[in-house]
Amino acid sequence: MLNLFRGRSDDQAQPAFRSVSTCKKWLQQLQFTNPAATLKQVRAELEEFDRYPLRGLERMQVLETLREMVHQLQTDCAQKLSGKPLPLSDAELAILNAITGLWQAMFAGYSRCLMALQEGDKALERHAALLCHRCMTYCGNQIFEYLRNGYEFDGEHWRQLHALYLYAEENALLSEEVE
Repeated sequence: MLNLFRGRSDDQAQPAFRSVSTCKKWLQQLQFTNPAATLKQVRAELEEFDRYPLRGLERMQVLETLREMVHQLQTDCAQKLSGKPLPLSDAELAILNAITGLWQAMFAGYSRCLMALQEGDKALERHAALLCHRCMTYCGNQIFEYLRNGYEFDGEHWRQLHALYLYAEENALLSEEVE
């Protein structure tokens, strides 16, 4: 059994969004004038959401709602690091850690969905390839951010990526198309 999610559900978790509709409302109120501050806020909410007990399909739908904004926010913040000499300043390193933390939070969310699928959540069966794809994407994004900025990353990322690929291979998900 593939076990990538290391967190726990917590009935005390109070994310700003718990459904697609509340997520859309939350996204509308976000201020994007300071991408670094917004990134920090989004990451904190994602981490809180990852702790919140929720059925797998609903979690996946909320994460899919967040994807486009998360990618745009990352792009805006990553531009601040482009071409910077090493070592990065403390402020620049904080941005790198925030970006990789955001990717990690997305990875954790999709990992929870994949775990729910493995535990028998029938509503997620037709989304197995998408879940594997998203987990591999966000794990790979973390690796890419470190490499792009000239920093070493934890070998755990490689282990996760290989485990995901093996899972996809064993479950005949490699040839399925994903949007």
